Amino acid sequence: IIGTTINISNLKKVEEESATAKDVAVKALEIKAEFLSNMSHEIRTPMNAIIGLTDIVLQEPLTEIVKDNLKTIKHSADNLLVVINDILDFSKIEAGKVKIEKTSFNFIYQLEHIEKTMQFKAQQKHLEFNLIIDTDIPEFLLGDPFRLNQIILNLCSNSIKFTDKGHVDIKVKLKKRVGEQVSIHFSVEDSGIGISEDRQKEIFESFTQANVNITRQFGGTGLGLSITKQLIHLMGGQIQLTSQLDQGSKFFFDLDFTISKSVT
Repeated sequence: IIGTTINISNLKKVEEESATAKDVAVKALEIKAEFLSNMSHEIRTPMNAIIGLTDIVLQEPLTEIVKDNLKTIKHSADNLLVVINDILDFSKIEAGKVKIEKTSFNFIYQLEHIEKTMQFKAQQKHLEFNLIIDTDIPEFLLGDPFRLNQIILNLCSNSIKFTDKGHVDIKVKLKKRVGEQVSIHFSVEDSGIGISEDRQKEIFESFTQANVNITRQFGGTGLGLSITKQLIHLMGGQIQLTSQLDQGSKFFFDLDFTISKSVT
């Protein structure tokens, strides 16, 4: 009888230390996400009050100097609120706390509401804004209207932000229909500054913008496209990009939905 023995004490110790380190990392991530979430909510509440009250005061008869100062306050508050919302969404996604809902909603109305919201921003920069919807797309679908709204608004806001002249277009086409299932192709196109080929893959990474000069000129957290990419992924799609410097950009993706008879 021949026997062998192997001392695996060190191996077990390494495994235990690895498991402990993983638990500590997960706990730290949860604490960070909870802290960011709480802080974002705490800041967002007074920011909404500042923006709301500024809007109310702007409706009163004011001197041009006071009106310009209030508009500057509102513009700064709006930008800060965007940053806060980005941090909140990013922390939720990072912690795996974002769940995609599946409810019945009016798909066409949702897009038309986005058009009205974005048209005002585009007009402020004297840009042409267009929404083109395939008439074959059913009116009511099952999906997550809130996250779909967030995705398209993020892409449109990004395009308007980096476009000084020309147009921003939302195009929505029916790609395929099988029974009660539809695949819809979304694209947001602009005639803006574009993105160089060597930066196109990095643009979807967290805290990344095309270059330092753009960050200085346009501001932002560099989280918008990262959040958009991850939300599209959670909804079963994959965002893609075609762009050339000084010739605009096109962001596009496909999402699947189930046809619904009406809003529940």
